[in-house]
Amino acid sequence: MCEEYMTLLTHRSTQLHLNYSVVLEVLRMLPALINPRKIDLQQAHMAQDMLFRAGYNITDLMLELAPPCEEILVKCIWQDAESNCSDLFQVSKSVLGVCCSFNYHGIDEKLRIAKDEEEARIHYAYGAGRHAGLTVVLNTGQLEYFAPLDPLYGIRAVFHDPDDFPDAGLQMALIEPQRLVSVMLEAQVVESMSDVRWISVQNRQCWFDDEVAVVHTSPKYSYYNCLTECRMKAFQDKCGCIPFFYPLFNDSSHVCTLQDTECLRQYRRMTTGLHPSGRPAFGEIFSKNETEGMNCTCLPQCTDMSYSIITEIAVLEPKFVKFESVLKQVSNSSIMSVFFRDITCMKYARDAYMTWDAVFATFGGIFGLCMGGSIISIFEIIYRIFLLVIATTKTLLRRCKQKPRENIVVPWNIKALPPHHAELLFPGIRHKNI
Repeated sequence: MCEEYMTLLTHRSTQLHLNYSVVLEVLRMLPALINPRKIDLQQAHMAQDMLFRAGYNITDLMLELAPPCEEILVKCIWQDAESNCSDLFQVSKSVLGVCCSFNYHGIDEKLRIAKDEEEARIHYAYGAGRHAGLTVVLNTGQLEYFAPLDPLYGIRAVFHDPDDFPDAGLQMALIEPQRLVSVMLEAQVVESMSDVRWISVQNRQCWFDDEVAVVHTSPKYSYYNCLTECRMKAFQDKCGCIPFFYPLFNDSSHVCTLQDTECLRQYRRMTTGLHPSGRPAFGEIFSKNETEGMNCTCLPQCTDMSYSIITEIAVLEPKFVKFESVLKQVSNSSIMSVFFRDITCMKYARDAYMTWDAVFATFGGIFGLCMGGSIISIFEIIYRIFLLVIATTKTLLRRCKQKPRENIVVPWNIKALPPHHAELLFPGIRHKNI
């Protein structure tokens, strides 16, 4: 640890009347709030109570112990022009703890979507290539590592949609000391046409941004923000608290402490997965078999944009860099360049495959192709059938009105004919002798 942090720890241990070794042990336990593991709960309870009595809380403590962005970000170049890093980056929370964020304008501490005036803070890349992106000189600070999340030296860079809380669906790149890392971004857009809205949600399996409000009547729907809220509610229901790195629902929400790490560890597996079947109400967070994951009423966005990264890593040679003097002042420094790989992106259109008018036109085309008919032909067939029914009905009615003949008197000049000859001439007539 560097001299600055040693001085800070010594001052805090004296102020809180704690043994210096106890303070060090508490600091070793703090990563369990991000990556839950077994810790000495009795010792954690004792040190935590002293911290709380001194006016500290978990969130403030984690923010104070996190490396300042001013120390991590040594030099920033945006679109081939040097810029102040504090104008480009801001402190924010993520599933990895406290971060320095660029172009993040999603949900704030109260889990609300940023307003329109935040658009002024968005930095747009108007081209592709290294000179149209962001280049940052990073101080990996190997001397300040004490209780890292992973057993390595370096800085993790995560990439996600600006509107999404950095929780799930993250693209990651590791920046090791004395490395030149190039991160090339590729965007992919899926846009749903207006006809998709007429399809039921059960069939299309997606939501439009204005169809549902996720985070306390937020104006824009996000699939990953929906999962974040579902996971927060799961921790709230099972452990009675929310991990410190999540935005809080309200001022009354309880932040998880070191005493809650056992519960967080117990339900960590369940909160990282989703139940594959069924979409119950939002209140039913866990399925009957809790090892299968959470039941969340979250659907993908009908219109969405996603990003993928391609990373290139090389050994950094300071003498070939134009700001060599800056690298010499900071030992174990690294350079990260982030830019779009191409000026175009792949865009997919989601549309209704078959609508009622398309079905009607299809059947009409098949009918005309195979039978040489048309819509008029259908009416002609109906008209002919109607005429045939009328003609048949008239014939039957006419036959019903005819009466059968009982006797026919044979004229005298046919009297001489034999009976069987008369039957041949007048079939069905009885012969009467006169």
